[in-house]
Amino acid sequence: MIKRIFAIAVLIVVLTSTAALCAEPPTLLFKLNADGTTEVTFTASIEGIYDDIDEAVESSRMMAEQDGYTVEAGEDGNSVVFNKTLPKEDGYILDTTTIGAPKHKFVVMNGLLRTGYVFVNQDFDATQAPPSDDIYCTITVVTPVRASYASATHKNSAAKTYTWDIKSGYSNEIVLLFYKYNYGAMAAVVIIAAAIALLCVLLLRRKKPPVEVHTTPFTYKAPIIEEAIVDPESENAVVDEFFGDIDEDVDDLAEEEEFLFDEPTEVSDEASDEE
Repeated sequence: MIKRIFAIAVLIVVLTSTAALCAEPPTLLFKLNADGTTEVTFTASIEGIYDDIDEAVESSRMMAEQDGYTVEAGEDGNSVVFNKTLPKEDGYILDTTTIGAPKHKFVVMNGLLRTGYVFVNQDFDATQAPPSDDIYCTITVVTPVRASYASATHKNSAAKTYTWDIKSGYSNEIVLLFYKYNYGAMAAVVIIAAAIALLCVLLLRRKKPPVEVHTTPFTYKAPIIEEAIVDPESENAVVDEFFGDIDEDVDDLAEEEEFLFDEPTEVSDEASDEE
């Protein structure tokens, strides 16, 4: 296994060293998929090494395929393309062994609502070498979401693509940070919060019952007067006394009428003569 990796590294280093003198530098592309896998694509020119593209592909395939790479001719017909997919179990990895550097994993920061992924690489530090604008190679990383931070030379946040130009005389530090959100956990938190709020409302309503407002029309009820209970005997006595007084008044009135309306009596002659 080590021998195969070393053989591939030697082949790639030879290709990249020669390609560095060409117009197009070699490129190393890492596509970090949402499912956790990593797709690695390395493209190098064959100019100055092979005259025939088919010969270059067959020669490269003999060593590269033993380590899981597939080899094919580039679209320009003047480059060789190496492809490999790293499994999810390995996590996100930037395997730079194809350009003579070790591979590094992303550091994972697990959280309840989101998971962070951090990558820091200083293997390409060339500050001790004479400065040059010539690009040794380019490293491009495509993230599953927009990165929160990237020290890339070229950034395309809309395409989630970040590219580093590796040059002599520069630190060439690769720093990348992005977060993947756990939407299932977010939904669970929202549901639990809503349930707690509803429970609090129900408890408050139980402690403070609502005031009832009577809307029925007002009706006046007269007080009930109890009838006096009268003794029958005393009641008859009162009646007799009342009507007895009336009879006496009637008799007196009759006598007065008789006196007033009686014819006058004749006076005898004797009485008149005496006068």
